[in-house]
Amino acid sequence: MKKLVLVIYALSCLTNVMTAQSSIGVHIGPSFSKMRIEGDADILKQSQNFTGVRAGLNYQYKLNPAFNLESGIYYNLTGFSIKQGTDFSIYGIDVPVSVTATTQMHFIEIPLLMNVNFGNDYAKFYIHAGPQFSYAMDADLRLRAKLLLDFNLGTYDINMRNNNFRQAEISGLIGGGLKAKLSDKLDFNLGIDYMHGFTDLTDEPIVNVLTKRSVVNTAIGFTYKF
Repeated sequence: MKKLVLVIYALSCLTNVMTAQSSIGVHIGPSFSKMRIEGDADILKQSQNFTGVRAGLNYQYKLNPAFNLESGIYYNLTGFSIKQGTDFSIYGIDVPVSVTATTQMHFIEIPLLMNVNFGNDYAKFYIHAGPQFSYAMDADLRLRAKLLLDFNLGTYDINMRNNNFRQAEISGLIGGGLKAKLSDKLDFNLGIDYMHGFTDLTDEPIVNVLTKRSVVNTAIGFTYKF
């Protein structure tokens, strides 16, 4: 009986400590991604930026007034586009012909960051940095052609589970933002991050191609303090 009482008391103390120093937030914003492609596939080096969206839950544990441990779980739609085209002449008029291939990748991301904040009770700036662990759930390829008019050539599923891809990714993340106090329990947040992928997402043994993500994430949201 005494052991049970001690366990309940310890859990109660731990809960009080965590809730007194924790916060959870909801963040959403556009993400701007690009695939860094290296190797023999010269055509892929002409990749273009892709605008997606990142949304999820943010958790912070307060170590002291200036330092927080920060994590969370996010969904991030990232990708890149490749455009190839040429012109041909009809009766002396140049007619452009092009095909655009857009790859969209659906990631679940879990950062583990050290957060440093400074300011006053009403507004604080923060910077954070650390590793991020991501998992590519799915991807698809969208094709569009242009011959005077735009034509949708279809959307094709990419099987990320086959041997040509790596679904798990390790990256580094650095960023900062602003927290503004709305009440004793609620903050308003603005932030921007840069994510630099270290993992080659392709596992192609024949073609010498390396593909790594670079993403700029923006976020707007609210944080509830326990």
